[in-house]
Amino acid sequence: MANGLAATVSEESRVIGAYNHALSSLINNSRENGYIIDARDTSDIVVFVAPIYTVKDGESAFVFRKDDEPIGTIRLHVTSDGFTGTLVSLAKGTVPMEPFDKILLDVKR
Repeated sequence: MANGLAATVSEESRVIGAYNHALSSLINNSRENGYIIDARDTSDIVVFVAPIYTVKDGESAFVFRKDDEPIGTIRLHVTSDGFTGTLVSLAKGTVPMEPFDKILLDVKR
């Protein structure tokens, strides 16, 4: 049983590595700050932020679908695995965040 579990963990690690590689490539080619990955739970939004950015826990980020289509605002949280987000507001209450909506970090300081 342990051998099967190790194989499953190894395969899942390989797949996660492949997804991280694909998302990093997407960000490098698009020059976006990051993307929404899964916003089904608005209190625990899965996000991918470009590794070149330093994000502090609690910082805000804007979410857009197209460059001129604001979707809302999230608050970013630093975790041991990367980042998550929580919904702060939606631009239009009936338009939820979706996978691959673009994240724009609030870099004004």
